[in-house]
Amino acid sequence: MAPYRTLSRVQFGILSPDEIRRMSMTNPPIEYTELFEEGKPKMQGLMDPRQGPADHNSRCFTCSGSYLECPGHFGHIECRYF
Repeated sequence: MAPYRTLSRVQFGILSPDEIRRMSMTNPPIEYTELFEEGKPKMQGLMDPRQGPADHNSRCFTCSGSYLECPGHFGHIECRYF
């Protein structure tokens, strides 16, 4: 286990739409509201397997990590109207 350390500062920021698209693991973006298809996480769905394992028995499509190893990867939804 790593030793505890005191944080000296925390910085928050907002990513631009281009940065979000560039860093997103879901290209093409999430576009379906369904979570699963035939019992498996649906590609381009809210539980897209490129974002990390959906359960303890899955592996991540992005880093191949297990449920305990994968930190998770973010995706994005293109909002066409606002």
